[in-house]
Amino acid sequence: MKLPNLERALVPEAKVTKYLLSLTHPDGRFKAAFFLAFGFSASSLEVMAFALRKHANDHEVERVIPWSDGMYSTALSALDCPDGRRSFRWRRLDS
Repeated sequence: MKLPNLERALVPEAKVTKYLLSLTHPDGRFKAAFFLAFGFSASSLEVMAFALRKHANDHEVERVIPWSDGMYSTALSALDCPDGRRSFRWRRLDS
């Protein structure tokens, strides 16, 4: 199954800068270390947003998880990174 409503998917700037790429966020700092090591940067927000939307478009949803602020979907697949490598780990796709 593909991510529902993919055409309306948004990647909020604050989620990227204050969480996914923040080395000081209590939970996000581990994700930030991972993403920064693969060439993502806060100065190129659209690069990360494009990679996340492309990832959601290219891969099937593995499972859906109810969450306090909505539903989250996960996909086990590689993410195309700015440095040319492909990362491989679980991804949570907001739906």
